[in-house]
Amino acid sequence: MDEERLPRAVLTDGEIGELVAHPHVDPEIKLLVLLGRCIGGLRTGDLNRLQWSNFSPGFEVCSIVRRKTRKKRPVPVPLAVTPMVRPFLDAWWRAARCPSAGVVFPARRGARAGKEKKQAKQSYAPRLRRALRVAFGLLIRQEAGGWEESDRPLTPREDELLNGSATVQPVDFHSTRRAYATALALAGVNEQQAMALTGHADSKTHRLYLEALNVRALPETAVPAVDPSAVAVFAANQNRPKRGTKPGPSTKKPASATRQPVDSTQQSGAGEEIRTLDVHLGKVALYR
Repeated sequence: MDEERLPRAVLTDGEIGELVAHPHVDPEIKLLVLLGRCIGGLRTGDLNRLQWSNFSPGFEVCSIVRRKTRKKRPVPVPLAVTPMVRPFLDAWWRAARCPSAGVVFPARRGARAGKEKKQAKQSYAPRLRRALRVAFGLLIRQEAGGWEESDRPLTPREDELLNGSATVQPVDFHSTRRAYATALALAGVNEQQAMALTGHADSKTHRLYLEALNVRALPETAVPAVDPSAVAVFAANQNRPKRGTKPGPSTKKPASATRQPVDSTQQSGAGEEIRTLDVHLGKVALYR
């Protein structure tokens, strides 16, 4: 049977900016999101294998062999580092005491602390969603330490990102790659260039990321001109009767109310008498 898979929610640039600007979000998550969104749509595996030696002086270029396509394309691909991202990389490098080699994002706990993270079952999705809760003000850092849940209800967008909806699944870290591919399409980059930047070997795979853009929009020149003041008139129009309401009381008397009951003894001629139940009098009466 065909299984319908819902797409994942994708972070907007505004939401990414909100995440990066928040002082209590984990700096590692911030840099991971920035690199995934701005440099080649790097996947989780690429970021975990990223070495300081992959960067040129000044962090202007990043040359990397993509983990997923390394067998088909073993030659490093140079990717320009967006100027906006370079200061973040420089600050992370200085915090690591300016290493000349080693992994950029080493394991921070356990026996592998300082070494490359394991690739198996590695996911940043839970940490990303927690970071979003912090950025949105749903998880508040206390002065004495620890975190406290906010009693503020989630907005529809926050609920969609964190819990999913009827149309999308909750956001995951791959959202940064989807946002990167979507941004290329919105910028008018052709399919061949976009595939070179994202590292897609198959055009069909690349088009999967662009399904969300397949919305047929009416050109502005084809939209009818409507006076903006018409909106106020529309909103103020409250006199239209609702569907299913009964008509108001009428001053016109029903035809039956003008008819008078007559005595059957005064009737003449066949077929002139109509026998009916008068609901107002509660008895059977004869009407002419």
